[in-house]
Amino acid sequence: MSEDVVAVEAARSELSRELLSDERLVWSGRPRGGIRLRAADAFLVPFTFLWAGFAMFWELEVSKSGAPTLFVVWGIPFILVGLYITVGRFLVDAVVRRHTLYGLTDQRALIVTTFGGRKVQVVNLPRLAELTLVEHRDQSGTISFGPSTPWAGLGLGFGRSGPYAIPQFQFIEQPRAVFEKARAAQGSPNARARAIGPPP
Repeated sequence: MSEDVVAVEAARSELSRELLSDERLVWSGRPRGGIRLRAADAFLVPFTFLWAGFAMFWELEVSKSGAPTLFVVWGIPFILVGLYITVGRFLVDAVVRRHTLYGLTDQRALIVTTFGGRKVQVVNLPRLAELTLVEHRDQSGTISFGPSTPWAGLGLGFGRSGPYAIPQFQFIEQPRAVFEKARAAQGSPNARARAIGPPP
């Protein structure tokens, strides 16, 4: 049995734990791995470099000036935050995606994350008003379950999620086919799709 087949069977077994008695799994998958950029990074990357640069400049100037130890120590947390938001968040995001599994049933969307404990997000598709597909240049795509806000992509936490984030199937293979399956389960004409160029 090939590694791909074993992986698919393991994914289906993991998702089967979340299925209702009258529910049928129609698709399962995982996000692509590696470092990924999103549209919000057009703003976040310059901002995070400014933060990190200022924190390091502060620490350097304070150290050179012979200021009290308290001032030197004061700058260390800001440098650590700067290192995380410029580099660390991309690494954390990649690790979280490696431990994330997606499932689509004839009723719900399931997002299972096993990084730092098992977390399950569930979206009831027939009650969902808005469904959005964004197709990326690398042929992958992201499906968002629910209305997006201008702040949805500004998360700097684990999995690049923030307080305004909505459930998503991120960077999946054959996104258009999965989107159509989700629309069928949604049973609503209100779903909308949009295609963009550079990766978000």
